[in-house]
Amino acid sequence: MGLVLALVARPSDAATGYTLSGAASGLYPGASVPMVITISSTDTRPIKVTSIGAVFKSPAIGCEAAKFQLAALKAPVVVPAKGSAKVTLNVSLAKTAASACAGRAVSVTFVSAGTY
Repeated sequence: MGLVLALVARPSDAATGYTLSGAASGLYPGASVPMVITISSTDTRPIKVTSIGAVFKSPAIGCEAAKFQLAALKAPVVVPAKGSAKVTLNVSLAKTAASACAGRAVSVTFVSAGTY
């Protein structure tokens, strides 16, 4: 069973005219899978996203949100004015995660920082 991540974007910091979205599947305890994150800008200026983090919400009783992790952004991503950019980050589920996590949709809030 795969795990689909339903994402809610919540940008923060100086640049606020952008959103993040993405999804991943095939996640199970002990696995790490790529998640393509699309950063879309509504701003008239280019934005440099310098960090992306994630806050996971537990999808079921017995499935700890702390067992999910999003890899760190290794380099800033420049998003063109009124454009979009994609970045791939791995999302992982700890080997010690309960079987209650298998096949569950997980809600994620992105926390990011960007500047003009």
